[in-house]
Amino acid sequence: MQFQTAFDARQVEPASFAPPPLLADYHVRISNSEGKPTTDQTGGYLQLDHEILDPGPYLNRIIPYRLNLFNSKSQQTVEIAYRQLSAVCYVTGVFNIQDSRQLHNIPFIATI
Repeated sequence: MQFQTAFDARQVEPASFAPPPLLADYHVRISNSEGKPTTDQTGGYLQLDHEILDPGPYLNRIIPYRLNLFNSKSQQTVEIAYRQLSAVCYVTGVFNIQDSRQLHNIPFIATI
């Protein structure tokens, strides 16, 4: 991409990026879920946004968790995603879902 006018980074305050959470077990809840197409438009995934509930520096941090449920190139990828979805269902206690919103706002522990 070519800019129409030069961009001078000294004129704009840089964004600060929060470091990722340390690898640990966290109390979380799924705060949002959304089906999205893959970048190449050949498949799709379910994104489950895990919100950290533990007090401390990561409170309310959203960690996206993507399940590649639709992949025409790799059936193994789809099988892995469905096993991961099954694990989410088990930890939330919701075993028969018609809508991913059924998984929202149920606290559980996840390793992030």
